[in-house]
Amino acid sequence: MEALRSIFLKIAVLAGIVLSAFIVYISVKEIQRGKQIENEIENLRREAEKIESGNNQLQEKISYLSTQEFRERAAKEKLNLQKPDEKVVIVKPSVSLENIEESTAGGGEEEIKEEIPNYLKWHNQFFGY
Repeated sequence: MEALRSIFLKIAVLAGIVLSAFIVYISVKEIQRGKQIENEIENLRREAEKIESGNNQLQEKISYLSTQEFRERAAKEKLNLQKPDEKVVIVKPSVSLENIEESTAGGGEEEIKEEIPNYLKWHNQFFGY
């Protein structure tokens, strides 16, 4: 009887060890799964913040585009319109010395214009000289 009791005791201990190992394995798996879910939640929060930031920027842009100031600016730039009391000044780009050198390097026959000081260019532009 003692031998049978010893065998049952060994089987019970072995079953207890196997059951304990199984419980530890399941617990470790659940902890890993919980960490993975927390990481996913954090990634989704960051993504939501980015989307919210983008939405705020778009709202600001929409509010700017709906202002009268933007409409006037767009009409001036795209449609070349002006207010009745405004005067439009057109500034033509000047020829730079580098462009002149490049153009004369090919032909060599053209004369280089004397460079006029900037304040005289403005004076001539406004007063028509």
